[in-house]
Amino acid sequence: MQSNEAVAKGYLDKVGAGLKQKGVTIKLEVRFGKAAEENAAEEIIKFANEIHADVVAISTHVRSYAGHWLFGSVAERLLHKGNTPLLVVRAPGSGAEY
Repeated sequence: MQSNEAVAKGYLDKVGAGLKQKGVTIKLEVRFGKAAEENAAEEIIKFANEIHADVVAISTHVRSYAGHWLFGSVAERLLHKGNTPLLVVRAPGSGAEY
């Protein structure tokens, strides 16, 4: 678990540094919940509500099967269950075209 947390923090620090250089105010935090996608979405919604986030930004791979034609399942749950604006960007290397 500590190894996963270190990898996640390293990734967020790298991405966050680029945003900070552009003047974006960000809050980065690593949280672990249960493995199910629904629980991941619920954890993100809970955190966004706790900090009164202006927006939640996530990356996703584009899906082509029914029910997930544009968003992944976590993004879809955030879109339908969350109450914070959601910014969804294509994950690097997903190869998908919009």
